[in-house]
Amino acid sequence: MDETGLAREFRADDFFGAQAPREFLGKLLMRPSLPPTLLLSGPGGVGKALAAFLWIKALVCENNTQHSFSACDECRTCRSLNALNQPDFVAIRPRSTEITIKQIREDYASFRDAYLLPHNLPYRLFLLEECHLLNEEVSNMMLKLLEEPPERTLFILVTDKPYLLLPTIRSRTLEVRFLTEPTDRLAEYLRTQGADEAQAELAAYFSQGRVGLAKQLLLTPNFLPALAAAMSRITRRLQKKATAGGMFAFREAVLELANVHFQSILKVDEGEVPPDFYLLPWRRPREDEDDEGQAAPARRNALERASLQFVLDCLRLALLKAEEQSGSPLASTNEQVFVHARSQLEVNLRLDQVVDSLLINLADARI
Repeated sequence: MDETGLAREFRADDFFGAQAPREFLGKLLMRPSLPPTLLLSGPGGVGKALAAFLWIKALVCENNTQHSFSACDECRTCRSLNALNQPDFVAIRPRSTEITIKQIREDYASFRDAYLLPHNLPYRLFLLEECHLLNEEVSNMMLKLLEEPPERTLFILVTDKPYLLLPTIRSRTLEVRFLTEPTDRLAEYLRTQGADEAQAELAAYFSQGRVGLAKQLLLTPNFLPALAAAMSRITRRLQKKATAGGMFAFREAVLELANVHFQSILKVDEGEVPPDFYLLPWRRPREDEDDEGQAAPARRNALERASLQFVLDCLRLALLKAEEQSGSPLASTNEQVFVHARSQLEVNLRLDQVVDSLLINLADARI
């Protein structure tokens, strides 16, 4: 990684998709005044945090005299943001299952500086990733800030779960909604980025139009073909008379796919990505690692559960496709099975127990 903390240079023109929200954000730059708080919401992996950072750079770039959604990446301000060496810009992302006052004080100092005028930039800027993980204490502090917004201070909140924010916080934001892209368009884009045709198709399909997720899926060689093959085998078994014993044959395959995916997203989470993978400057390797060099256990646990949920989502997707092709109610008869599995993950049931329960319920639904 270079000294700026970026794996490679990335400009607004390189951004794929999200045309409508990016146009809206571009128009905001032309206004004489800005809303004190933006909320960028939408599915995970569609580029919300990247769009937020590009917008911030466009806002303060010394050479962006036309107030367009672009930055030069050469002026003193752009370089300081890319190097994360700008005291007027603060980026906060969770280190565990919630964002706490302790983390904010360790990473930054305090939100009290939000009331101070900026030193170098036109605005003092706070970007909060996964802001739905603000704990109660930080949420109340944030609410006080938003009730009487400080002069020359902007907050940019990013989340894929806006419904978990305090309603009083959400009501004080200008929400900009990001959506997924058509899978055929995403597959074509991935091909232009070097993915072969088969890999591009699989990445676009299993990511369901989320470009960030698609690129992450392509980081692990042979993962996508293995995922597609396993989903196909399970689907074919369910199309026949599926017994609990027959379904248990897929137990280890499902757990292994979830583990491979977990290792991939853990690398992205900790900033250990190849040179051609774009990395936001604050997503460097974490400084809160334990003696084994691993992320905080609570964060790892959350990522492991997200990984299994992804594999289960892929299975549901495969059943939906098979149902459309054959007319057999594979997905509709199992909808509650997947809902139940999600709830089990949310209450912290062991991953193998979740998979066991899912496979048994899928077999029962076919009897």
